[in-house]
Amino acid sequence: ADVPEALATVITTAMALDPDARYASAGALWDALAPLASIGARSEGRLFAFVRSICRSARLLHIELACDGATPALGDAIRHHLASRLAESGEIRAVEIASEADATVDGAIVLQGATASLKLALVSRDGDEFWRARCEGSAASLPTLAERAAAEIARALATSARPAGETSHFVTREAAELYLDARVEYRRFYPANIERAVELLDRALALSPDNPNVLACKAAALTRLRFFVSGPDRAHELIERARALGSREALPWVANAEACLQDMRVVEAARSWVTALRLAPGLGDTRETFASFLMELGAFEPASRLAESLRSGGALHSREVPMRVAAMRGQFDEAFAIADESGRAGDMRALVSALRYAMWSHDLEKFRRYWERTDAPGIDAVTQRLRASLRSAVLEGALDPSQLELIGPSLSPRRRAVANQIATEAAAYVRRDALFFECLDRAVAAGVFDAPWIDRCPIFDPYRGSMHFETAHRTIHRRAYDALVEIDGCLAD
Repeated sequence: ADVPEALATVITTAMALDPDARYASAGALWDALAPLASIGARSEGRLFAFVRSICRSARLLHIELACDGATPALGDAIRHHLASRLAESGEIRAVEIASEADATVDGAIVLQGATASLKLALVSRDGDEFWRARCEGSAASLPTLAERAAAEIARALATSARPAGETSHFVTREAAELYLDARVEYRRFYPANIERAVELLDRALALSPDNPNVLACKAAALTRLRFFVSGPDRAHELIERARALGSREALPWVANAEACLQDMRVVEAARSWVTALRLAPGLGDTRETFASFLMELGAFEPASRLAESLRSGGALHSREVPMRVAAMRGQFDEAFAIADESGRAGDMRALVSALRYAMWSHDLEKFRRYWERTDAPGIDAVTQRLRASLRSAVLEGALDPSQLELIGPSLSPRRRAVANQIATEAAAYVRRDALFFECLDRAVAAGVFDAPWIDRCPIFDPYRGSMHFETAHRTIHRRAYDALVEIDGCLAD
C-alpha cells in the first residue's frame, strides 16, 4: 500500500502473467523507471516553469465605477466581476489604491428599466484620457456587459482577455444581480457569507436554471460550505451540468478541484486545478487554493511564488501559505508577524493558524494573545471545540477526549483530516501517547496528504522512529507523491 501508484504500475506491468504484456527488454523497463527516479526534481522544475508563466508581470489597473440607476452594492459587484474577468489572463490585475496603478478605468453603470450600459475610459497615471468605449445591452446581461468591457479594455492595453460568451446570459435582470452579489459573498470565505451566497444562487437558479456560471458558482459555494457544515455532497451534479453547458469557463474546474479536495481525492483535485489555471491563469481564488495545495504537497517554492503574486498591487488575499511555510521552517517570529498583519486585515484564519504555531513553539505568551484574538463571532462550532482542546493542552497540561467528539463522520473528509491533525498536535503536546496515535490514525484514515506537517511539526519528535508513526508517515508521503506525479503528467501534456 505504501508504493506510489506510478511505481506500482511499472511493477505490475513487469510481473504480468502474459509475457507479451511485460516490458520487452531491460532497456524498456529502464525507460519506464527512469522518469520516476527524478520525479521530485522534474515535477518541481515543471511546476516552477508553470508558475513563472502564470505569475508574469501584469498591468495594474484601478477601477472606479459611478452608478446611475444602480445601487452602490450592485456597482461594487459589477466592479468585482469586471476585475475578475480582466485578471483571468494574468496580464492585468486590479488594485484598490489608485496611486499604485499604471492606469485607471473611469467608468459608469447606467441602468434604465430593461436596458443597461457601461461607459468606460482609460486614464493614464498622469491624468490623460487615452481611450473611451461604451458597452450596451439588456439589464439581464450585466455580467456579459462586464465581460465585454474586460475584453475591450484588454484590447486597448494590447493584452489578452477571453471574449464574453453566452454562458453569462441571464433571463432576468434580477437573476444577473443575484449572481453578481453571490460572487462577492462567496469570496469572503466565512460560513455566514457562504450560506448567504448559496441562498442568492438558489434564487438566481430559479430564474435562470441552465446558466453554467450560476451552477458552477453554487457548486463551489456548497463545496466551501461543506468544510464548515456537515451534510451530503450536493455539488457533483451541478459541476457536471456546468461543464456540459460552459466547457470554456474555468469556474466548473475550480469547483471540481475544491469538491475533490473535500473528499480528499487529491490526484483528481490536482488535475482539475491545472486545467482551471490553464483556462484562467490569473484568477486570484484559484491561485490561492492551488498554492495551499502545493504547500501541503511540500512544493514550498512554487507555492510561495504563487502566494506572493497575489500581493502585488495591494491585493488582499490570505497569507496562509507564507505563514505556514515560515512555521514549517521553524521561523516562528516571521510566521507570527504575517499572522498579525493578516489579522489586522480581518483574516481570522491566519490567527487560528497562529494559535497552533504558538503551541508548536511552546510560546505561552503568544498562545494567550492569539487565544483572545480568536474568541470572535463567526468561528464555527468545530473550530471552537478545537480551540478549547488546544487551550486545555497548552495552559492546563491536560486534554479531555470528549472535547474532540465533534470530529465525527458527518464532517467532510477534508474537515475531518484537518481537525484530527490539530487534535494530534494537542495530544502530542501533553504526551497522551495512546490518544496521539488514535488521532493520527483518524487523520490518515480521512485522507491527510500534508507531507510537511508529518515531517516538520516539532512536537512530534518524541514519536519519530516508532513503527506506528513511520507507517503513517509513509502513507502521507505516498499520497503527496502521487499528486505531484499527476501534476507533472498534466504539465507535460
